[in-house]
Amino acid sequence: FDHETWLNDQSPIDDLMNITRTAAMKIKVSDFAPRSQSGLSAADVRAVVDRTPLTDKEVEVVYEYANSKSAQEIADSLSISLHTVIRHKANIKEKMGFKSAACYARFAIKNNLIRV
Repeated sequence: FDHETWLNDQSPIDDLMNITRTAAMKIKVSDFAPRSQSGLSAADVRAVVDRTPLTDKEVEVVYEYANSKSAQEIADSLSISLHTVIRHKANIKEKMGFKSAACYARFAIKNNLIRV
């Protein structure tokens, strides 16, 4: 079924988490090439940075948040402070107009950061 039309700004968080879990189960070890701290390939990050106003680190934050991680978990995963994660999320919201957690997931799916 079509995840882009099914998942929208008003999607309940449980739906977001189910989509993310389904996508995560489809990732194979062979999918992992050179990775950034978030586990994304440098090419995946660069492709999104080239098409959007986001920085490399903001793309990594989107990826982590779309994978249902808390701000503290993102900070730990990316080796940055909690304050920096919160600042990145504010910048992302301002640049991309995200209004909910579902926006992060939809963006990640649309930009092939999460494969479903």
